[in-house]
Amino acid sequence: MIPVFRQDNLIEALPRIEAALDSGWVAANGQYVDEATEKLTKLLNVSGVILVNSGTAAMHLVSKAVQYKYLEVEYIVVPSCASVYAWNPWLYDSKYKLLPMDVDLDTWNINADLLKYVLESGYCDKKVAVCAVHTLGGVMDVPNLRYCLPETVFVEDCCDCFLGSYAHGKVGTQSLCGAFSFYGNSNVTAGEGGALVTNNDEVYAHLSRTKGKCFVEDPTLPTLLEYNYSMTNLHAAVLCDQLGRYDELSLVKNAVHNTYREILADVENVSYQKDTKWLRNANWTFAVRIKYSKGPHEAREFLASRGIDCRPMYQSMYYYDHLRQYTKPKYERNARILAREVIVLPSYPGLSCAEIEYICSVVEAYAQKCEMEMRNG
Repeated sequence: MIPVFRQDNLIEALPRIEAALDSGWVAANGQYVDEATEKLTKLLNVSGVILVNSGTAAMHLVSKAVQYKYLEVEYIVVPSCASVYAWNPWLYDSKYKLLPMDVDLDTWNINADLLKYVLESGYCDKKVAVCAVHTLGGVMDVPNLRYCLPETVFVEDCCDCFLGSYAHGKVGTQSLCGAFSFYGNSNVTAGEGGALVTNNDEVYAHLSRTKGKCFVEDPTLPTLLEYNYSMTNLHAAVLCDQLGRYDELSLVKNAVHNTYREILADVENVSYQKDTKWLRNANWTFAVRIKYSKGPHEAREFLASRGIDCRPMYQSMYYYDHLRQYTKPKYERNARILAREVIVLPSYPGLSCAEIEYICSVVEAYAQKCEMEMRNG
């Protein structure tokens, strides 16, 4: 079975892992936490980086940043199709209500034209912040949206999109703050972990305390509710190695995605995320939309019977019981189409050209099957 993902490049991190173990300190803070923070600060060209223990923790800190800087915000605009962890952290403190916006069938991110219409027309009279989610590595044009909507607060969920970029800067750096994930299948991994990044000094100072330090660093400051979100020195050791080899890892991953795009470019009824020339996809996972597919379960069975593992697209918001109060099926038509027709294919760095060609041939066969069944009723 060709797996969806396999991490083949962690052996290089062993010297740092052994050094972290030998140091006698593997918990929060430590040498490698400092080193990884410095590397990320330079790589992303930001003034503030806070390492945490997951992308979800980073997203919760994003919500705390909005709460700290913009008390008047009541609603958070989110895509109607995304990882549930793009939505849940906004609800942890029972402060916000979600305002889902349907997605674009080409980019799979929030429909930018719909967003601008809703916010410019006065249709929504509430004070909102927009959480720009860069789904599956596809980049949402936050700088352009900020230009069109200068009074709107923007934050970014970059957990799918490490080192995706705009014309001038990396994702996560062109808004109040951004969240990243270093989960096991991320382009750069710590095994588990995340980061919040910001260029706002006040936000950085506040969230550095909010994420938790387990001790009182400055007794003159007022106390506040803290969370035990710190990344461990052991996980940071893995992250340091990955960041040091990112150029090498990125070249291999880009080659995998470009091979898929080249082979599938003219296959009928098969499409993938549309990129804009000034936006650079992070090339995290490669996913395809297969028109007329009846659903991800049928697609997974078809591919699995031919030795290929795959994953479904994120579900629409209405799928989740605790989120149905914020949406209705008619408001997420495109999200439901993508949830039905998109599957995530194997795209790990060690995937060979021969394997990609085989996977593409099976995808094409499945697309032909779906069209034939549609025509036959």
